[in-house]
Amino acid sequence: MNCNRPTASAWEQFLVVDAGAGKIALQSMGKYVSSENGTQAITCNRTTYGDWEKFDWVPTTDGKVTLRGNNGKFISSANGTQAMTCTRATASGWEAFGVNQ
Repeated sequence: MNCNRPTASAWEQFLVVDAGAGKIALQSMGKYVSSENGTQAITCNRTTYGDWEKFDWVPTTDGKVTLRGNNGKFISSANGTQAMTCTRATASGWEAFGVNQ
């Protein structure tokens, strides 16, 4: 997955699914986002969700959210310069995402 689109089309819209125990899963076009446990770039190709597809939804003070994977690391957009990963120990600007409802 990449974070490089100026506007959100169907491929850039995600349904937030309650994955139980305070976790969420993200679904787009019938597939779930996977952190790949931080071992490679994030994908959106799972038909069901397991531990690698569950995230903590962590609100920021400025109204955005960060997403922490099962490996304890945050998803990073890498400022749109490379594929997104779930490898950041702390969350800052590249790890915070806006939510449009």
